[in-house]
Amino acid sequence: MSGDQRIEIASINGIEPHDIVNESLSDVNYYGDHVAGSDSKNWYYMNNRGVFKFNLTLNKWEVFDSNPIPFSTFIFGTKRYLTVTDSELKIAIGNKLYSYDLVSKVWTTKDININVKNGVIINNMLYAINNDDREFYEYNLTDNTSVLIYKPSNFNFNLEVLTYGADKIFFNPYQGESFYYNINNKSFTGMGRPRNFFGTYQNVALKYYNSKLYYIGGLTDAGKEHRIYEFDLNSRTWNEKTPMLIKGYSFSTHIKDGVFYIGLGYDRYGYTNDYMNIYDLNKDPY
Repeated sequence: MSGDQRIEIASINGIEPHDIVNESLSDVNYYGDHVAGSDSKNWYYMNNRGVFKFNLTLNKWEVFDSNPIPFSTFIFGTKRYLTVTDSELKIAIGNKLYSYDLVSKVWTTKDININVKNGVIINNMLYAINNDDREFYEYNLTDNTSVLIYKPSNFNFNLEVLTYGADKIFFNPYQGESFYYNINNKSFTGMGRPRNFFGTYQNVALKYYNSKLYYIGGLTDAGKEHRIYEFDLNSRTWNEKTPMLIKGYSFSTHIKDGVFYIGLGYDRYGYTNDYMNIYDLNKDPY
């Protein structure tokens, strides 16, 4: 065959859904042990150096309040859930409920009759793991009464990470199946695990968005992860997304218009993570 030839080949999608920001922590004195949380608008972290807020325009953390917080974040701080509302930050630790007014920048403390290991605060209800018996309770913050919630026999609270979205509390334990708890019908539902992997998979960043749970980074027996998985609550299937450009664990995550801001936590070597991985879900071909 002679002459010019035209050969058709498959098209290649060269769009990278991830980007790295190097200077997101340059204006704050950050270290790894902290508590972090976000709602649909704002993202905060805190430690004994104060309260910090993420500036979405500049892609930078900024000092919001330089006064130290009234509790320690040194032990398992990154695993604790911080409830964020328009007016307050709330967290339950031990026998205390701590509330931070975002306008006055004043902390208040309330005694509670449960020893909280971790928990989610929704209006006047606290859904908490009790440190004394490792059981799950619904605790009324108005009248200080609690109700034991029976969990599946194959679900054990151990170094778990949790998050909240659409009236559901999602749990990823150290080992075994992940679950979510529906606060309306008061039932647990199993989700399995990505790749059907039921071994050690801890310090994962969990985030709910648009009827899907995202499972980001973490630690496995093979080391630090950069994978992102998506669990569709409607089809009940796991899907692997384009992996991050960084490996690490104990990340915190904020979502704005389908864009994930993934930062804080620890890097692949176990040091404080200085990078922000920005992930545009809308550009991910997977």
